[in-house]
Amino acid sequence: MLAAQLAEPWTILRIVSAVMDHPTEHYLAASEFSVFAERLMDEIDKNLGKVVSFDLSGGAQAGRDAGAVVELITLQIAEIENSVELGKEGGWGGRVQKQKKSLAGVVEGRLRECDKVIGAALPSHAVRVARAMKSLPRFTGPPEEIAVTRAVTLLTFIESVRSSANYGGFASSRTKTVEKIGETIDDYVEEALSLIREGEVADPEIARAFLTVAADCSTLLRDPAPATSSAAAPPRRWARSSRPRIARRLSPADRAPPGLRYALRPAPGPLSSPPAGLSCPRPRPYGDHDMADLQRLPANAPIAAVMAVLDRDGALILEGDFARAGRRTGR
Repeated sequence: MLAAQLAEPWTILRIVSAVMDHPTEHYLAASEFSVFAERLMDEIDKNLGKVVSFDLSGGAQAGRDAGAVVELITLQIAEIENSVELGKEGGWGGRVQKQKKSLAGVVEGRLRECDKVIGAALPSHAVRVARAMKSLPRFTGPPEEIAVTRAVTLLTFIESVRSSANYGGFASSRTKTVEKIGETIDDYVEEALSLIREGEVADPEIARAFLTVAADCSTLLRDPAPATSSAAAPPRRWARSSRPRIARRLSPADRAPPGLRYALRPAPGPLSSPPAGLSCPRPRPYGDHDMADLQRLPANAPIAAVMAVLDRDGALILEGDFARAGRRTGR
């Protein structure tokens, strides 16, 4: 009856542990209170099944729900480990150890799916350049909704399990996956900007759609930064040789008009006005331009040293060296 009044019935083990002075599993198993520990271990098995069976086509909420279940499992395992003195092998101790290994294995299995899922959402193809093969974005059609949903679901799940990764035993695998996928997305964006700049994109709208998907995926991988005043904390810049990366969100005062836009920041130098075809009509840190403007931009235009991409709400979602976003052949 007392357990029913608790926010989580399985936390009754704390009271049992206090009353029985942190009992051994054999002592508790022989008492009438053993049912509480057994129910908790049964619930852990049930929750493990939920993580195994969660569907990537469920969207971001499904990813958050699955991540919440993983966190719940880690809390439940910690509860029984802290409340009962478990044996090293066999009995309850052996069962709990198997559950911990199962949790790590299930999550790592999802992490191994990431390469394939991201590859489907951001398709690419291999081309030969200077006796070497490299991967370039494939813009033959618009993004596949199902593939994008699966990618968003999985990346949301990966972000949701961050707080439980250490205790769950999959922190190293998660960190390596996040770093690898982050580099993959950065390379994809860099090559996409190169294709746009060189006018090798048949349909700019398709390229824009894939850049939006890449930005959404990258945002899910990286910690969101709070909006701040542009005067106090301007958006991050990167060295000329660095690849484009996700930047801070601009404050409401720096918001751009609705619609995905591409913004060019003048390069340092004697020039004070943009080349023909580009204009910055308002006193803003960036001037807004569409895809056609970028394709008309001269290759040697020093005014276009830095490129930024704004989302439909006017927030800065990525920024990098647009002038150096050309194809890499020897690097």
